[in-house]
Amino acid sequence: MPLLAVYGTLKKGHCNQGFMRTSTFMGAGQTQDSYWMPHNGAGAPVVTRDINLKPVRVEVYEVPLEVLEGPLDAIESNGRVYTREIIPINMDDGSKLDCYLYLHNSPSVIWGYRDGEAMIDDQPYDWS
Repeated sequence: MPLLAVYGTLKKGHCNQGFMRTSTFMGAGQTQDSYWMPHNGAGAPVVTRDINLKPVRVEVYEVPLEVLEGPLDAIESNGRVYTREIIPINMDDGSKLDCYLYLHNSPSVIWGYRDGEAMIDDQPYDWS
């Protein structure tokens, strides 16, 4: 089964976590690479790769293929709003996994990034 790293509404305790009910929680970690994670107008985070500021905290799940390619790709508008890509995840237990992650297709300028935006701290993005 494929592995999916989630960072927003699919995480435990959030509104779309029900889509993960047939998936197996594998643990938590963070992206190996850095991204930018603003919030969209609806209050959910998005991750974009065109600005590299910080790693992103994620939960990793083993997901049935029919769930990944069905309801999850549908709610994430895979191929239109988001693109599901395989990226490296550094797990909290020290292991490394290659996982799918939904990356937003809009450039950072859409989300109001201003040149020179500073990191407030050295902690990874974590939408809890």
